[in-house]
Amino acid sequence: MPPASNNIYTGVESAKGGSQYCSDVPFPAKLYEMLDYAEDAGLSDAVSWLPHGRAFKIHNQEKFMSDVSNRFFKAKKLRSVHRQLNLWGFKRIPSG
Repeated sequence: MPPASNNIYTGVESAKGGSQYCSDVPFPAKLYEMLDYAEDAGLSDAVSWLPHGRAFKIHNQEKFMSDVSNRFFKAKKLRSVHRQLNLWGFKRIPSG
């Protein structure tokens, strides 16, 4: 598993219609909802927007998967979340 410092993602370069799973809400919308939820629920130590607001960072992988991600995504593994981010054009920033 990659170090937590490499879990920074930014922007969507291209829009896709729909998601891999049947859902009324596209992945990017769920992602924004998830980040808002994490902030409102006091889970910013697991995942949060970076100060400039153009990227987010997963600070604590285990807490992210157990307390945040499972409320919004079917993925049970962080690698699956990474794959979905990549499919939607998000780019991983190697160092923050």
